[in-house]
Amino acid sequence: MATNNHSLFSVFGIEIEYMLVNKTTLSIQPIADEVIKSISGAYTNEIDRGNIAINNELALHVLELKTNGPVKTLKGLDLLFADEVKEINNTLETFSAQLMPTGMHPLLKPETNMKLWPHGNKDIYHAYHKIFNCQGHGWTNLQSVHINLPFADDEEFVKLHSAIRLLMPLIPALIASTPLKEGKSGTSLSTRLTHYEQNQKKIPIITGSVIPEFIPSTEAYHETILKPMYHKISEYDEQGVLQEEWLNSRGAIARFDRSAIEIRIVDSQESPLADIAVVSAIVQVLKHLVATSFEFYQNPISHLELKKIYDYVLYAKEDAPLAFTDYLNQLGIEHSNPTIKSVWEKLIEQACGDIDIRYQNVLENIISNGSLAKRILTKLSDSYHEESIKDVYQQLCECLAANQMFK
Repeated sequence: MATNNHSLFSVFGIEIEYMLVNKTTLSIQPIADEVIKSISGAYTNEIDRGNIAINNELALHVLELKTNGPVKTLKGLDLLFADEVKEINNTLETFSAQLMPTGMHPLLKPETNMKLWPHGNKDIYHAYHKIFNCQGHGWTNLQSVHINLPFADDEEFVKLHSAIRLLMPLIPALIASTPLKEGKSGTSLSTRLTHYEQNQKKIPIITGSVIPEFIPSTEAYHETILKPMYHKISEYDEQGVLQEEWLNSRGAIARFDRSAIEIRIVDSQESPLADIAVVSAIVQVLKHLVATSFEFYQNPISHLELKKIYDYVLYAKEDAPLAFTDYLNQLGIEHSNPTIKSVWEKLIEQACGDIDIRYQNVLENIISNGSLAKRILTKLSDSYHEESIKDVYQQLCECLAANQMFK
């Protein structure tokens, strides 16, 4: 395991994925390699741009922007991402293309449009494709924000992992940005997440129940999660290409190579401003849980029970009741007849008072007007004509370019 001096919440690593689309038609553009070559002069997997790095992803129409190493504060981080978005969009002018936000393309049919990254670490992608067939929404149409949070030792790992798994069932209500699939209403407000847990069902142990099991130590993590997963995938992966800790596809995974836990269930929002706002809320609530409670790791709720709550929140409306008493007690919520919305409102009130005022304003807007997915549907007004969808998503592209909220 990698070692460092980064204790809980002392640094952060953020990754945000965006789609490459035609400026007029919004059809995906599988040109990530050519864009990277245009910027760096070569086909490479990563470009160092100072504060931000640019990465390829499995699908050739996706680029990832990430902090170039750990950063000490989230305040103002959106501006660094926004500057890079602007530079990439300038480069994309040559290709008559632009970056598009949100966690899924609303019109994409991946079985006809999918292309894999053909350079560098392509062996990993081709191994995935051979085993799971990556021509599906769960592989080529899911753009997310990854939050990497550090731990310095075994005790911090257990506290952080336990706090994350406790909060995970509520996260879909805050971050949902994918209400559409192939031009129709999706399966939930975060259709990306409904596909996320199905894309490796051929080997269920890889994703597990999305919510990770309670783990009492880093050693137990290797024995309980990683070793059984490596053993099972080895039946299909004879060369050992995929037998690494990133194979784990639970909604939060241990990254021992960087002494961090990576949260993977956050849909990309409409702009870096909104992305870092919801990241800030999640981080501050986790920090509050670790500082004020011990019940969640001394008397943990099972991952199966947490998955029931996660599924309920994923498919429920934001004003639906949240009547899970033990769960609310561990969150420290004392509220009669709470709703999903009121629980988030209370958590943000308790934990987020000292975050950037710009991010507070975004969170207030989400609480008042709903997740991005809900705001997209409100704008569409039940009109799922292709041109109406394109009009809304063109507006979302403009929000991304200007680093603004979609209101």
